[in-house]
Amino acid sequence: MKLKLTLVVPQGGHQDVTLSCDVTATVGDAARALIRAGAGSDPRLVAPARTRLLPLTLRGRAGDSGAMTLLDPQSPIASSGLQSGWIVEAVPEFGNRPDERRMIEIAGYVEVLSGIHAGTSYSLIAGTNTIGREQSSRVHLSDTSVSRRHAVAEITPGKPGIVLRDLGSANGIVVGDSNSGASLAELRIDRPSEITLGTVTLRITPGPPQATPEVLSHRVMHTRAPRLAPVFPASARELPAPPQPATPNRIPMLAMLAPMMMGGVMFAVTQSPMSLMMVAFSPLMMIGSWVDGKLGGKRKQQRDLARFVESLAADRDELGELRSQEIEVRASETPAIAEIADAVQRRSGLLWTRRPEHRSFLEVRFGDGVLPSRTEITLPARGDTERQQWDELQRVRSEFAEVAPVPLLERFDRCGSLGVVGERMWAESMARSLVIQLVGLHSPSELALACFASEDHAEEWEWLKWLPHVDAVTSPVPAWQLADDVSSSTKLITALEGLLETRRAAAARRTVRSHLDADTRNDDAHGVAVDDLPTIPAVVVLVLDPGLVDPSRLISLAEDGPDCGIHLIWVSDQIDGLPAACRTFVELGSAAGRVSFVRSGSEVQLQRLEPVASVQARELARRLSPVEDTSARVLDESDLPRAVQLRDLHGTDLLGGAQPIVQTWIESGSLTSHWVAGAEREPISLAAVVGQSPDGPASIDLRVHGPHALVGGTTGAGKSEFLQSWIMSMAAQTSPDRLTFLLVDYKGGAAFAECVDLPHTVGLVTDLSPHLVRRALTSLRAELHYREELLAAHGAKDLMTMERRSDAAAPPVLVIVIDEFAALAGDVPEFVDGVIDVAQRGRSLGLHLVMATQRPAGVITDNLRANTNLRVALRMADESDSSDVLGVKDAAFFAAETPGRGAFKIGPGRIGHFQTGYIGGRASNTDAATPIEVRPLGFLEGEAWDIPAEPRPAQRQRARPPRDIELLRDGIVEAARTARVATPRRPWLDALPDSLDFSTLSARAAGTAAERGDAALIGLRDEPESQAQRPVAIDLEESGNVAFIGASGTGKTSALMSLAAALSAQASTAPVHIYAIDAAGGALDTIGELPTVGAVAPLANTELMERVLRHLLACIAERGVRFAAARAAGLRAFRRTSEGAQEPRVVLLLDGFAAFRQATETIGGANSPLQMLGEIMSAGRSVGVHVVLSSDRPGAIPAGMSAAVQQQYVFRLASPHDYGQLGVSSDTLESAPPGRVVLAGADAEIQLAQLSGESGLSAQAERIEELAAELRASGVQPAVVVRNAPETVPLAELPVEVGGRPVYGIATASFDPVGLPVRGLGVIAGPPGSGISTAARSCVQGLTRWAAAQGEHIDRVLLTFTAEGLADSGEWDEIAVGEEAVRERARALVLALGGKPAPGSGVSGGMIGGLIGAPIGGPIGGAQAAQESASEVAPVFPAPGRRGVIVVERPADAEGTAALPELIALAKAARRSGVLVLFEFEQGTGSAIWDLFTALKQPTWGLALQPDDSEGQSPFRESFGRVKRADFPPGRGFAVAGGRVTPVHVALHS
Repeated sequence: MKLKLTLVVPQGGHQDVTLSCDVTATVGDAARALIRAGAGSDPRLVAPARTRLLPLTLRGRAGDSGAMTLLDPQSPIASSGLQSGWIVEAVPEFGNRPDERRMIEIAGYVEVLSGIHAGTSYSLIAGTNTIGREQSSRVHLSDTSVSRRHAVAEITPGKPGIVLRDLGSANGIVVGDSNSGASLAELRIDRPSEITLGTVTLRITPGPPQATPEVLSHRVMHTRAPRLAPVFPASARELPAPPQPATPNRIPMLAMLAPMMMGGVMFAVTQSPMSLMMVAFSPLMMIGSWVDGKLGGKRKQQRDLARFVESLAADRDELGELRSQEIEVRASETPAIAEIADAVQRRSGLLWTRRPEHRSFLEVRFGDGVLPSRTEITLPARGDTERQQWDELQRVRSEFAEVAPVPLLERFDRCGSLGVVGERMWAESMARSLVIQLVGLHSPSELALACFASEDHAEEWEWLKWLPHVDAVTSPVPAWQLADDVSSSTKLITALEGLLETRRAAAARRTVRSHLDADTRNDDAHGVAVDDLPTIPAVVVLVLDPGLVDPSRLISLAEDGPDCGIHLIWVSDQIDGLPAACRTFVELGSAAGRVSFVRSGSEVQLQRLEPVASVQARELARRLSPVEDTSARVLDESDLPRAVQLRDLHGTDLLGGAQPIVQTWIESGSLTSHWVAGAEREPISLAAVVGQSPDGPASIDLRVHGPHALVGGTTGAGKSEFLQSWIMSMAAQTSPDRLTFLLVDYKGGAAFAECVDLPHTVGLVTDLSPHLVRRALTSLRAELHYREELLAAHGAKDLMTMERRSDAAAPPVLVIVIDEFAALAGDVPEFVDGVIDVAQRGRSLGLHLVMATQRPAGVITDNLRANTNLRVALRMADESDSSDVLGVKDAAFFAAETPGRGAFKIGPGRIGHFQTGYIGGRASNTDAATPIEVRPLGFLEGEAWDIPAEPRPAQRQRARPPRDIELLRDGIVEAARTARVATPRRPWLDALPDSLDFSTLSARAAGTAAERGDAALIGLRDEPESQAQRPVAIDLEESGNVAFIGASGTGKTSALMSLAAALSAQASTAPVHIYAIDAAGGALDTIGELPTVGAVAPLANTELMERVLRHLLACIAERGVRFAAARAAGLRAFRRTSEGAQEPRVVLLLDGFAAFRQATETIGGANSPLQMLGEIMSAGRSVGVHVVLSSDRPGAIPAGMSAAVQQQYVFRLASPHDYGQLGVSSDTLESAPPGRVVLAGADAEIQLAQLSGESGLSAQAERIEELAAELRASGVQPAVVVRNAPETVPLAELPVEVGGRPVYGIATASFDPVGLPVRGLGVIAGPPGSGISTAARSCVQGLTRWAAAQGEHIDRVLLTFTAEGLADSGEWDEIAVGEEAVRERARALVLALGGKPAPGSGVSGGMIGGLIGAPIGGPIGGAQAAQESASEVAPVFPAPGRRGVIVVERPADAEGTAALPELIALAKAARRSGVLVLFEFEQGTGSAIWDLFTALKQPTWGLALQPDDSEGQSPFRESFGRVKRADFPPGRGFAVAGGRVTPVHVALHS
């Protein structure tokens, strides 16, 4: 806001200035600033102006003749009554000045009796008067014992007395001195009374009752009334036609002679005298008729001439009256300067009546002159009119062809620019007249005035500075519009040229102002509608002196400007000084002049001038200075502060802690604890101060102006700060009993910052995904449903009805604030429809929406627009965005340098501007002074005065104070605690936590154990449709088998671990045996600590994996019989039987099904792991055996198995296409944290619990160890342990025999001992290092133990090709070493066993004898060998009464030797022998000893150690399945006997 004032300066001088400030500045602020700047009339006021120890104000008058008026010091300048054009001086509020009146009458006084303000008096006025340390307080006390807003003195207009009320101050109000009693909350004062605030004593004196102060303003708003302008229409009049001259009438001779001749002929024929009479009478008759016609024609001519003269005289009289009427009406069509001056003085309806749609827009009046009449006189056809009469007609036409005096007019759109030529006195007088006409008839919003002058013109034309058309807010000229030196002239012409270019680019039209007909009248279009509106605001440039700027630039402006609304009035002393663009100019002399119209080539003499003296112009300009056009929507940013603190605007002391806020809640009626049930009351107001408007604090009310609001603002506009201020302001005004907030920030959460901590806030939703948006809408609809039912139950049609009844059951108003609404609607279009549904239903239910967005384009639908009556726009990116929100373009023009500047629309066409009250600043002990700028005002506006700042008291260094919003938040929180406000019901639950531990879940599920039975708690389910989150348990009795399906890292393994822990935790009441197959990395091994876990089999441990599966199959088979006998349909039913109470539920956990399937599906047969798993899943449910598996995708589970999975918990998947297979929306788990699942076919989210609140395997393992210790201590039933066969089994620890056979090892499936036959062919096959020789030795020792137990002896023979190996054991009865020895001994043994030796070889008797009778350990062959006889004698083996065993070590070494045929014969003989013959067979050697390999096939018994399905040569025909050598330790393999294959592990010999 800028005021143009005249200051009374020291020594009684005057100084014109401009005073600029915002609407928060008070009269006292201005007075102190002027005094500190040295413009005070009394130097003694400088000290009070610096220290604020004395109230200072302004007094002044409007112009030279106005009454002296004292302004109220605490009134904002904008509403104090001070206006542009006033003459003012700074004075103390109280003084001996009897000549003045007060603008606002005093209703009381406050005298300060103690403290630093002692002796100071303050005035009180009707209404509210604040007392406190805050500088804006009416009674300002800077003592630190006084609170910022300590108390308020309320004076009811028209009533006596003062009510003093405490505002929640720290030290309260005490009557008398501070030791006289307790502080009071309220005190009525009807007579002078002393009270104490802190340590300051005051005397308060009530004054006489005063009426409500009238509303004052710094501007005079003028409403342009419609004006019915008289118009004298053009017409045409035809003068009467004169009589035609008489026609000559001759005697009809022929007519006379013809009867005479006929009479003569008749007489000659008839001889009758009568014929002669006819001859005589005929001439007489003809002559008589001629004479009569002659006389009648003269009489008619005389009558016609008389009528013509009479008619012409009448027309002359009528034309005379019409001329008088025309003169009068045409004079009224264009007001004279006297009428305009009167309109300015009285601000009457004539002021600013010209509008752009009027033909008279920018029309000026030079004076009066002689102009053609608008009544056109036409002459009749002349014919044979006599000259005398025709001359008379022409005299009449000439007499009335012109009229005078009538206004001589010109329009700028016709001439482009005007010129004024003549002596300076007369020319400038005419120029003043033209300017006064323009500014008096045209609004500043449609006309701007500029002037180029020189210094010698400045004093005469300085009055222009007072005009509102100069430096108006609406002016398009971005420079001071008056110039009197080179610098200012250059700036002005540059600004005008820039405006010209801008407008020329926007509108390409160009008018040709060429010659017109000579008879063209300048006023001939009066009353005719315009076809095209001119460019506004029009700019009229007065050129008094073109010498300070390049004349060509001015001439170019005169030539090109008119098409763009820029026109010139060029004043010169000679006609040669005018540019040709002045197509109309007036030449003036001594009281005479003429106007030349170049376009029509005509000149008109001025009969009367309308000069304006400079004194009169100055008076009119000052009178016009404060006037503003009501119809102009002025965007004057200077009216508003660049920044303002919310603490300075709000009616509550926002930084005063809890007490002021509690007091405000009580006064607003929002504390339900103060309600009286059934008592009538007003509904709660949601009005909240959000900033500063030009007329005071800007307040918006969602209930009154809403019910819903749309807030727009581009980046950096202050939208987030506005939302914070609005929310905090509402919270300070209304308690959580009646107001709650739900905050939704689509992109983060920073927009609401400290608002989240308010006791009013029932939820903050951030980083929304499309799924969470749908959840939000579901929750909102649930809240609507809840409120509808509540209102129906209480018989109320809306929430306000319940409030009017003081019904404490009324739910609080819920304000839902949504930031980044457009982005949210763009990503999730259905959100808009949901919001519209809430908006339509929510008003009566107390739900209000505040939707904030950067760009509203595309999301503000008609439906939404119809439900958001309240619109707020901070700075918008462009005009279309501003129009989308407000319907006007204002918000597009807010300066980027003033964040928080905004406009609000609270109804059709009701637009208000404001500056957001900032709440993020930091308060200090001293408030910042309101900036006041003062500039000297001559013809130019000077530089701003250097006004010394108010001194601030020294402050000690301390930590950075908290921000206002933090203090206010803490105060509101403490206020809620002090007032014992109950925590509001949360209509919107927070989203499920990203992490949930079992202790939290168990606490929420407390009391539901009986309902769950043996179901295992696993997580928390979100149910927004019922506004709840409930614990979820897996009931394996109902679900059978369960699958956890999700991508890697989504928490599947943790879910299996948590399920194992949950089942184990209740094992004392619901026994459970858990087994696991870990195909996903080994994390499941952690649960092996639990006593309820029988085995955890890694995928690589095929043996253990298969053992587990076989164990479960065996359990199913065994239970099937028992359950059937008990007629139990399931485990739960079986547990109700007498013998089944402690029957455990058996659960198999399989982590990583895809890897499991890949590793096992190639294993064929009924015992393949995949097949066994399928059988368990299909048959186990009915007997309490269940499978819980995890998989990375649904397609990994075969269709057959998938049918047996009754529940599928879906984690986040790698491919969005997989969701459709499971009936889950693809965006539900798009950004889900680990452990977040959805049950297939449902929408509800579930957060699975983990064992520990800390993430990481180590924390989970620690908790499992703790649980395991607890379970062992409680004596829980342990699970049956399933383990691998041991890799080392001492033979001595095994029984001697099993089934009548000697024991050599164990069956790895059952760990039972296994035996070998005592006769026949045995083959021990395997690769090198598989333990073949060890197995052979163990078999021999097993046989030896068995024989000894039978009381028998056994002969043990070793055939070997090496002296190492078995030969070193020292436990053989006979040993044959080397090729020849083996050959001979093998042949002898063949014969001994009744076999057929190989042909071509023989054994000497001595050899046989030596073999049989040789001592144990002695040499075989050599000297003891006998010569081979011709006929061989069959030896005996074993010795009678003994059993025998023969071991052939490394038979492959016989390749190519003579021993090989004998070994083949031995193998053949062994099949039918009574002793046991064991051949070692090393895999891969069969081709070298093929005949022996063939003889060894299909032995009586055999061992296949470390088999591999890729082996091509095997002595066994039985299949071992898909086995790998790496899966078998040394000594592990299969025993083959009678076509049966048994997995075995050979015991280790002694």
